[in-house]
Amino acid sequence: MSSSVAIIQRRVPHYREAFFAALHEHLGLLGISLHVIVSSATSGAPVIPGRPPWFQPVKSRRLRIGDHEAIWQCALRATARHDLVIIELAPRIVSNYALIARSRRGGPPVGGFGHGRNFVSTRSPGPRSAHAMFVRSVDWCFAYNDLSRDVFIGLGVPPGRVTAINNTIDTRRLSAAVAEHRRCGTNELRRSLGILGAPVALYCGSLYRGKRLGFLFEAALRLRKKHSGFTLVVLGDGPCEEEVKAFAGAHDWVHYFGRVVGVERAKYLALADVTLIPGLVGLVILDAFAAGAPLVTTESSSHGPEIGYLRHAENGWSSPDTLDAYVNAVSLLLSDDQLLRRLQQGCAEAVQRYPLEQMVSRFSDGIVAALGRHQTLATDSHDER
Repeated sequence: MSSSVAIIQRRVPHYREAFFAALHEHLGLLGISLHVIVSSATSGAPVIPGRPPWFQPVKSRRLRIGDHEAIWQCALRATARHDLVIIELAPRIVSNYALIARSRRGGPPVGGFGHGRNFVSTRSPGPRSAHAMFVRSVDWCFAYNDLSRDVFIGLGVPPGRVTAINNTIDTRRLSAAVAEHRRCGTNELRRSLGILGAPVALYCGSLYRGKRLGFLFEAALRLRKKHSGFTLVVLGDGPCEEEVKAFAGAHDWVHYFGRVVGVERAKYLALADVTLIPGLVGLVILDAFAAGAPLVTTESSSHGPEIGYLRHAENGWSSPDTLDAYVNAVSLLLSDDQLLRRLQQGCAEAVQRYPLEQMVSRFSDGIVAALGRHQTLATDSHDER
C-alpha cells in the first residue's frame, strides 16, 4: 500500500532543491509520495515559480507573543491526509504544536527535522526544559548528524526513534565543477582580479554578526602584512553587506561578489587555498571540502552541528578563539606546503564521506521506519480494542 509524506518548510534555499528532488525520486521507488509544503513570505500563489507540482505553497502569519515573534504556518488542512508530517523543530513555529496535538487525537504522526538544540546561543534552564519536552513530543527525529543525534538522545528521545541524516549539499557536483575550472585554468579570472601567484583566502556564506566579520577583516589585514599578495574573496549577502562592501572598497586585494549560488560558486572556489570562517560554521564547511580549500575556524561554541565534520589538522583547522592564534593558524597553513596539501587531501576524502546520496538514503530510511512504527502502534491499538 502506498504512503504519503509531507515535509513543511518555511523556505527552500537553493542548496535544498537537489536534496528534495532526489528524495522525491527515491521515495517514489518505495511507493511513498513526497509533498513539500512551503510557507514562505511569498506563499499563497497557486504555484511556486520554477518548482515542481509536488511543492505546495501555503500562507504563513507572523505573530507577537509577548516580546517574542512566532510563526503560524497554515498547513493543517494541507497535511490532513498524509501518513507522516515532518516539521522543522523550531519552537517559535507555533503551528507545530497544533500538528502534534492533532497527531495525539489520531491524526498523522509528526516527525521533526533539526539540530536538536540551538547551537548558536545558550539557553536558560527553563527554555532548555521546554525545548526538551517539545522534541520528545514528536514521533520521530531526523537529526542533522551524529552530533545532533547525541543531543536528541540527551534530551530523552529513545535512540531507536532518531535518524542521523548527515546534512550536506551536492558536494560531488560542486567539487567536480571546481576541478573543471582548475583543469581549464583560472589565469584569466586571476588576471582580471590582479591575483598572481599569491595565496587566496575565501569567505563564503551569509553576512551577519554571528559570522564575526570584523574579526575576519582584522585577521585579513594582518595576513596581508605576513604574506605578500594575500587576497581575500568574499561570497554572500546579508545584513552586514554594506560593511563588506566598505572593507572591499578600501582594499584592492579584497574582492566581493555578492550572493553566488550553486555551481556558479565553483569558479571562485577554484581560486582558494584556504577558507576563512572565524564565526559560526554550518554547511559552508562542505563548500570548503568541495573547493579543496581547508576551513580555518575558531574553537567557538556558536557553530552549527556541521562543525562535527571538521577533523582538526586532517581536513581543516580549529584555532584557539583569539585573533593572534587565528592569524598564526592561517599563516602556518599558507607557509607549510606539505601541511596544506595534507589538509587538501583530507578535504577530498571528506567530499566522498558526505555525499548527497547518503543524506537522501538516510532520510528515506528514517521515513520508512517512522511509517512502520506508526502502523505497528495503530495495529496494536486496534488489537487492544
